[in-house]
Amino acid sequence: MTGLDQVILGWTIGTTELIVLLIVALLIWGRRLPEIARSMGRSVFEFKKGLREAEQAKQEIADENEAYEIRKQEEQKRYESDRNDRIQRFNEQMEDLRRNNEARLKEI
Repeated sequence: MTGLDQVILGWTIGTTELIVLLIVALLIWGRRLPEIARSMGRSVFEFKKGLREAEQAKQEIADENEAYEIRKQEEQKRYESDRNDRIQRFNEQMEDLRRNNEARLKEI
């Protein structure tokens, strides 16, 4: 490396350079700074609004999933209850048939 490369790579912004850059920035964008700040404020507001909406959508999906699981469990309970009722009726009918057959056998 030459001495010039070391000077360029070793350069940092000091207080004076920073003040000069701020003055140049004010001269170039001075009239637009309030507009830029307003625009940045709106952007931050919209970003936060989007985050809130995303969180609400996430919560709604979680609530819908929970409601679906509850309905699914209730349907499963109804199905099992209906199935148990049918099995019980079938067993009662079979018992009635057995008794009737036993009674007929005694008659013979």
